[in-house]
Amino acid sequence: MTIGTALLGRIATGSFAKLRNEIGNLQSRISSGTNDPRPSADLARAAELSSLKERRSVLSDYSASAESASNRLALTDVTLADMNDIARQFQSIALQAANDTQTDAGLDGLRSQAIAAYAGDGGVSVARLSESVTLPTGLNGAKLLMAVPTKQGPTSMFKMVDDLIATLGVGLRSMKPTATVTGQADLTLAAGREPQALGFTLKGPKGAVRIDTTMQAGTPSLVMDAINAQTALTGVAASIAPDGSGIRLAAEGSMTLSGFDSGSEARAAVAGLQPLDTAGQPAGASIQIRPEYLSADRMVAAFGEATSHLAGQRAEAGAVAAQVDRQKEALSARSLQLDTAVSNLEDLDVAKAITRLQDLLLSQQAAQQTFVKIQSSNLFDYIR
Repeated sequence: MTIGTALLGRIATGSFAKLRNEIGNLQSRISSGTNDPRPSADLARAAELSSLKERRSVLSDYSASAESASNRLALTDVTLADMNDIARQFQSIALQAANDTQTDAGLDGLRSQAIAAYAGDGGVSVARLSESVTLPTGLNGAKLLMAVPTKQGPTSMFKMVDDLIATLGVGLRSMKPTATVTGQADLTLAAGREPQALGFTLKGPKGAVRIDTTMQAGTPSLVMDAINAQTALTGVAASIAPDGSGIRLAAEGSMTLSGFDSGSEARAAVAGLQPLDTAGQPAGASIQIRPEYLSADRMVAAFGEATSHLAGQRAEAGAVAAQVDRQKEALSARSLQLDTAVSNLEDLDVAKAITRLQDLLLSQQAAQQTFVKIQSSNLFDYIR
């Protein structure tokens, strides 16, 4: 087959263009320091590089989640520290309110302090920090604030604060959780139409017992019988009061009633005790008795338990934060390994590339010289 001058020119021009493109691409890669990213250049390398970049992207998301979780837990720790301080303030207020020398003005001031300190979410937010690790980024609001463990069972922090504020109000501050009289007195109970459990401690000249019975409006005999069943231990006898609704208590000495528990959490008097003289006439003001759960001792103890609860919750948040920090370190190590692997695939072997570039430049120069020489040849060159 004979190759004409025109065809030779086209072939040479195409070859030179391809060579120039290859040289240009190689120079560009040497300048950037990266391998040819096209799959056609190295299919296996491109596939592995794509997989590594995808895994690195996923790790980046996990790292962002871990950082967010760490920040949320740090904020939780600060918040719990503040809440613990507030709980201690309430405990201090309860202690001061328990002082019998407090004046009405003083109690008003304590109530203002309690309201000023009274500033949940029942769910727990979680974050996925790796393919197999999911950790909470906060605490359960219901467990934190709505289930404070006390000796009487779990209770709400909000209820505790409401109870404390209520006892410092005008309505309840004059009521006492304990009442003591001498000789005889009429006991009236805040009973409703439906039977209701009632418990209280009765202390008489002979001793103290716990009375557990049932009260119901219009049926004072239920409580009277329960008191008389313990007369031998207390020295206190009971009878129906002249009005038919109350219970008359009598003893040869003092009688103390305390620890009232009616199963209700109404912030109101649970009973009233009217001291009587020897003729059975009122002797002094009636003593309004509030439930035991509204007593100063119970509140001081409850807020003490609340501070311990909050401290435990803070420790729990700290433990989770430590787990998050460890996971962040693990993610950082994995990210470094992936970065190294990606770099090994993306980074160009500069020395090898320069050698290849030199070979291409020499090939280009030789090809151009050969083409020029062939183009300049004519018939006389062959017949000489």
